[in-house]
Amino acid sequence: MEAAKQFFNIRFWGAFVAAKYGSRNIRPVGSIVLTNGIVGLPPRAIQQFLAWSERPGYQHLEDIEPITVVAYIEMLQRKAAPPTVKQHMAAIRMLVSRLTS
Repeated sequence: MEAAKQFFNIRFWGAFVAAKYGSRNIRPVGSIVLTNGIVGLPPRAIQQFLAWSERPGYQHLEDIEPITVVAYIEMLQRKAAPPTVKQHMAAIRMLVSRLTS
């Protein structure tokens, strides 16, 4: 679990800092587009899932089984709007894909 958090923090905050300081060199009408890697994941969705996963006592991502993700999604369905649930499902799917490839 800690490895996933570190990976996320490095990828997300690394891109954030690069964009923040790199933007000084971009024309006023220019833009920075981040399209690859875990940076494309919704940070709040991943953080919420990882925080929720720690509650049952999971120490490693390998400990999380599909039924665990189902339980999280069912809990989320009771609290959030359908588009939010879909976003969380996509973020979890992309996180697992990136960490296992």
